Amino acid sequence: MAERSIAGELRPTDNYRLESNSSAEKIFAGVLELAESEGVVCDTVHVANKRPAEGIIETAGDLHSDLIVMASHGRRGVEKLLLGSQAAEVLALSPVPVLICR
Repeated sequence: MAERSIAGELRPTDNYRLESNSSAEKIFAGVLELAESEGVVCDTVHVANKRPAEGIIETAGDLHSDLIVMASHGRRGVEKLLLGSQAAEVLALSPVPVLICR
């Protein structure tokens, strides 16, 4: 966004929003297709402008979810401390039960 601003683009955040929404739609299309092929009912929600763990927990509450299922990279030790873990944060802070899958 800094490069676009320097280049004279007046509102670089507008493009960020458009690109973010476009990217989410592409990802969700693949998820929905896979879920449908497996006979799984699936809804998608794109939460913009929030940290992932915060958005996941908030959305689960808004939707009155019974369970949050997340993937984890399985990082351990110093790598986990340095990189952080959204799954670990959701697990620690969520009032809704969380299932972590590698």
